[in-house]
Amino acid sequence: MKKLTMIELFSGIGAQVRGFKNSGLYDVEIIGTSEIDKDAMVSYAAIHCGLTPELIENYNYPSADEMIEYLESRNIGYVFEKNKAYDWQKKRNSADLKKYYLACVLSKNMGDITKIKELPYADFVTYSSPCTDLSVAGKLEGLERGKTRSGLLYEVERLLNAAAERERERERERERESLPKFLLLENVKNLIGKRFKPAFDDWCEYLSNLGYNTYYQVLNAKDCGIPQNRERVFALSIRKDIDTGRFEFPQPFDTGIRLMHVIDLERDDKYVLKSEAAEKAINEMNDNGTLDEEERIWQEMFSQRDNYKNYGIICKPPYQAETQQKPIGGAVPMNDQNGNSRTLKSQYAKTAAQNLQAQGTFGATGVLQWK
Repeated sequence: MKKLTMIELFSGIGAQVRGFKNSGLYDVEIIGTSEIDKDAMVSYAAIHCGLTPELIENYNYPSADEMIEYLESRNIGYVFEKNKAYDWQKKRNSADLKKYYLACVLSKNMGDITKIKELPYADFVTYSSPCTDLSVAGKLEGLERGKTRSGLLYEVERLLNAAAERERERERERERESLPKFLLLENVKNLIGKRFKPAFDDWCEYLSNLGYNTYYQVLNAKDCGIPQNRERVFALSIRKDIDTGRFEFPQPFDTGIRLMHVIDLERDDKYVLKSEAAEKAINEMNDNGTLDEEERIWQEMFSQRDNYKNYGIICKPPYQAETQQKPIGGAVPMNDQNGNSRTLKSQYAKTAAQNLQAQGTFGATGVLQWK
C-alpha cells in the first residue's frame, strides 16, 4: 500500500480517514486532527487510536493542572452557538478529565481551528467544515466569515495561505513541500445550490489561484454501497503540478444491500435515554431555537406515515385518549420505496422526548421498532 499522510480538519469521528483505510489502497498516517467537540474526539480516539477503558485507567498522566491547560489551550468543548468555553475546572477531580485528555493526545488533536497558527505538512487534508448554516434543515445563514459555523471554511483559507508562504520559502531554500497534494471537502448538496453557489465558486477560484484544480460532484450514499439516500457534494482539489487531468468520480453502483440487511432490531437498554437525559436534549434544542421547527417536521412526517411501507418508528406512538389524534412519541418513515434509509435527523426524536420523559423513558434515534 502507498504511504499517505493525512490531516483531518473538522475531524468528527474520523469517517473520512476510515474511508481511506477501508479502500485498502493506502497506509494512512494521521499527522493531526482538529475538533472541538469533546465527545466526538473521544469517539475518534476509540475508533482510530486504540483508546480503551484499560488504557485510560493505566496511562501515565501529568498533573490535573497540566491536563486542564492542555485542553483549554485547544478550546476543547467550546460551544459555538453560545460563544462559551468549556469549564474544565469542574472536571478536575473527575475520571473524565483523564479520558478527554488522553483522547486529545492520541488523536493528535490540534483543537479549535481558529487557534491553529499553521499546519504541518501532509499529503492529504480533509476540511469538511460544518454544514449547519448551509443545510436546508438549518437556518441557511451561509458562509459568513467569522460569524457562522460554516464560515469556519475561511480558517482553512488562512492555513492554506500560511502553507503557500512556506511553499514560496521552500522554493527559495529548496526545502520540502508545504502545500498538501490533495484537499477534500464534503458538505451538504445545498453548498452548490443557487443560494450558496457563488460563494462556492469563489472558493474554487481561490484554490485555483493557490495552485489547485478542483473537481466536484454530488454523490449519493445509496450509489456507493451504503443503504441510505444521502446526497452530499464532494470537492477534490489536486495540486496543479501533480494533476494529470484524468481524475473522474466513481460510477454509481448498487450492491443490493438495503436497510433491512444491516439494521439491528435488538437493542440494549443502555441506548434508551432516561428522563434526565431527555430533558437535557429538549433544553439544548430550545436553547438552539430549533424546537418549534422540529415539532413541525415531526408532525409532518407522522401525517405521511401511511405513504411508506415498513416504516420505522423512533418510539411506539399510542394516541392521547382525549383527542385520539395527537401521537405520544411519533413515527418516522425509515425507508424509501426502494428500501434505502432516509437521512435521519435529530429532530425526529424530539416529540418523543417531550411526551415520554414524564414516563421515565425516551426512544433514542438508535432504538428502532417496526410496524
